[in-house]
Order: sequence, then structure tokens, then C-alpha cells
Amino acid sequence: MADSKKSLREEGLKMRKRMTQEEWEEGSLALQRRILSSPLWEESRLVLLYSPIRREADTELLREAAEREGKKTAYPRVEGEKIRFYLAASEEDFVSGTFGIREPKEGLPPAGAFLKDNPEQVLVITPGLVFSEQGDRLGYGAGYYDRFFKEHPGVLSLGAAFERQIQKDLPVSPWDVPLQAIATEERLIIAGKE
Repeated sequence: MADSKKSLREEGLKMRKRMTQEEWEEGSLALQRRILSSPLWEESRLVLLYSPIRREADTELLREAAEREGKKTAYPRVEGEKIRFYLAASEEDFVSGTFGIREPKEGLPPAGAFLKDNPEQVLVITPGLVFSEQGDRLGYGAGYYDRFFKEHPGVLSLGAAFERQIQKDLPVSPWDVPLQAIATEERLIIAGKE
């Protein structure tokens, strides 16, 4: 299974790399609009975003919409074996962190209290390399999001993916945590129902 996950990850990276700038921009915009029109967005008061790397779908439109609608936004910072989310709203709130990814700087308020007290109002926009219609996802293999979802089982988990990243099935391990939904530029997939 490790070999098949590795080859799927490699293919996922290649698929995104082959996208033109225009395809990336248009696809990112379309899938963000799909997220904004979803019931998951409507239910949320705190949106956990990510800083895209390697042609992951952009999240800037979501950040702007959250700000307009009075929703809080938080971004992950790698801390040892875990990711923790911190409230961040402006470019000054970020530094280059682990793996060169833009992360919230030290001293920002953690999102932990809201996560603990109101998980059903927290929407986690989740990146990945490959996704399945059942909500399974393959990231880069470090397991940060799987551990986060195990720690916070009540949050709303939504993958942000381009349609070309969707597979019918993926190999899964016992520690993999499926997403509740996935938004692409073409559709909103409710895990296991599409």
C-alpha cells in the first residue's frame, strides 16, 4: 500500500504541475465560489485555511469573504508532529515556516478555545494531492491533518481540490481520517454520496 500511495502522490503533484497559470487561477476561483455557496460555509463562524504551495488551490477569496462576513480565519503552524491553528488576518501576521510554507508568526492568538467549544461552527479547508469521492485524501504523507481531525472530531472538513485530483477510490490506512466533503471547480462532493 505504501508504494501505491507514493505513486499516487507523485501523480497528484505532476497533475497540478501540468496546470497552466490560467487553469490554476480559474479553477481556484471556481472551487472557492462553490465553497462560498455551500451549506458548510454558511454554518461556519471560524474558517481554517491554508497557505497554498505547489499549485494547491488558492484560498484568498475565502479569506476575503470571511472578513466581509465577520467570520474569523486561522492558519496552521507546524509544531512538532502537529499543526495548530492561529488567528491571522493580514500579511503582517505571517512568516516563512516549516518546509518554506507561509505560517502564522509567534504571538498570534490560538484558535484552540473556539475549536474546543464550538467545533460544529469550524470549517477546515483542507489541501491534498489526491482525493476520492468517499472523502479520502492523500497529502504529502506527514499525517498532520489526520492527527488534527482525530483531535477535533466535530469540525466540518472540506477538501479543496481540482477535478483532476479526484479518483474513484484511494488506498487507506487505519489512521487516515476521511473528509466530509470536497469542493472542486465542477461540483461539491458530499463524501460517499457522489
